[in-house]
Formats: sequence, structure tokens, C-alpha cells
Amino acid sequence: MTPGLRAAWPRAAAPASPEAIAELGAACLRLEVETWPKPGLVSEVDSGSHDDMDAGTFARSAAAIRPYLAELAAAGAARAQMAVLRRIGLRAEHAMLAATGGVNTHRGAIFGLGLLCAAAGLRAAMGADRFASGRPAVSGPASKAPVSGVSAVCSSVAEGLARGRSAASASAPGAAATLGEIVARQWGADILVGPRASDSHGEIAGRRHGVGGARQEAASGFPSVYRIGVPALREAQALRPGDASAARVQACFALIAAVGDTNLLHRGGAGGLAFAQRRARDFLARGGIGAPDWLARAEAVHRAFVARRLSPGGAADLLAMSLFAAASEAP
Repeated sequence: MTPGLRAAWPRAAAPASPEAIAELGAACLRLEVETWPKPGLVSEVDSGSHDDMDAGTFARSAAAIRPYLAELAAAGAARAQMAVLRRIGLRAEHAMLAATGGVNTHRGAIFGLGLLCAAAGLRAAMGADRFASGRPAVSGPASKAPVSGVSAVCSSVAEGLARGRSAASASAPGAAATLGEIVARQWGADILVGPRASDSHGEIAGRRHGVGGARQEAASGFPSVYRIGVPALREAQALRPGDASAARVQACFALIAAVGDTNLLHRGGAGGLAFAQRRARDFLARGGIGAPDWLARAEAVHRAFVARRLSPGGAADLLAMSLFAAASEAP
């Protein structure tokens, strides 16, 4: 298990140096794998719906990615353009594939968590007061994008989805901007118009089913992280105080319940996504980790996903990103 488990989330102060930012990012990747039961996903207990990877594969991948998270944080501090961040991300992806024997373990996390690391580097270099909510982007080779988001979920996830993507990751006017807001302001427009990996499962599924996927999530300031993942982590403390692992399970289920995960669409189509969201919402509606039998019910959902070969990889990436955001942002 990751040393200093409780130190990874929550923590008293956000990391400031590129190395510290990268270490937190890598720790959050490790924590995601250590979380169990996560429906259909790889953990230290089993490989979920996967035959080509296990927890060791993810550990090697996280170690290979870590230096590039530091590069991204340093590039963010230097107010680098999105093209520079993209080149670093591609090198991180090559390192991941070399470490895993060609298995895609963290491509989505390299993109999403990498952008959050870049934003953390920029905020540390410029000072949090330069990023009060509502201010424009800092001067430099960066772009702005409108912020929109998924409404808060957990106990009322269906209502939240019906209301749609309003009010993204926005903090209160005058408050320090979140890392997600910084990403949206500095690089959002370039994220949307940048080159696409036309052969990726996420891009193909997104086009086929008309969902925005990781690119829209990032350009919008990561609403799924700030409106779903982080609140679920914090609310879970009241449901099961002191159990950080259970809190991560709760957040994972909340993300599965709300996000149009292109990994689920790729593996199971619209029916697979609907099944996954229905089972996750049922788990939450029955009390989530606050219920006495939560562990048995979470395991049952996991087995149901494995039986259908469903794997919510997008939710896994968002869980790691939510851990990073929860550790980096003031409550």
C-alpha cells in the first residue's frame, strides 16, 4: 500500500515544486489502483474485466509517468502553450507503453492529470491570488474557454444529469480559482481544437455516441472532478469517518453513476453504459458506503461488471484526478 496513505488526501497545503506536484500525482495514481472494490477495474485484489494488465502493470506505468508529470508542472509554471504540454504528454505515453509492454494503462490520466499538474505548477509560480475566480487568464501564450459542467450528484444523481452541464468547476466570485478553472482559462480553447487521436477507443466511442469525452471535460475545467469526485470524497468522510479507502470507493461509484464514460461505451455500447450507471446509482441510493452491507454490495456490482466485461476506465482516471484536486484545493 502507498506509504503515507492519509497524506495523499487530504493534506494541509498544496505542493509547490514540480517534483512535489509530480509525486502527489503519482501517489494518486497508486491510490486509485489500491482502491477496491471498483466495478470492473484493476486493483491489487484482481484484474477486473482485463486480461492484459494487473496492479503491477499500473505500478510500473505510474513510475514511468512520474518524471513527465514534473515536466508538465514545470512547463505550466513557465506558461507554456498547449502544444508544448502535448509534446510532453506524448513522451509520457511512449514511456508508459515501454513500461507496460504496449498496454494502455494511463493514457487518459496522462492527459487529465497532466493538465492539472501543469495548472498546479502555474498557480504555484504565479501565486494563488493571480487566479481569483472570475479573473481572465494571465498574460502569455494561453487561451480561454467557457466553463460548463455536470451538476452535483450522489444522492440525486439523476436530477443532476437532467439539469445538465451548468456551473462547471467554478468557485465563488473572488475566491481562488480551482486548478480546473486554470486549465479552462489557460488552455481550454487549444484543447478543443488540437489534434485528435482518431484511433483511440475514447475518440471513436465519443463520435459514435455523441459524447464529449476527456477533451470536453478538460476544456470545461473538469466539472466531473469538481462537481462529483471531490464532493463525494469529502461527503464520504461523514458516512464512514477515517476510512479513506471506502471514501475512494464512494467517489468511484459516484463518477460511474454520472459520467458518460467512453470506455464503457466502447466495451458495452449505450446499453453497457446504462447498465453501469444504473447499478452505480442503485448502490448510492441505498446508502453507498454508509450502509452496513456496503462492501458486499460493492463486490456484487464489481462481479456484475466483470461478467459483462465492462470497465469504467474514464471513471478511474477521474478518481485519480479527484484525489489530486482534493489534496491540492482548499475545502
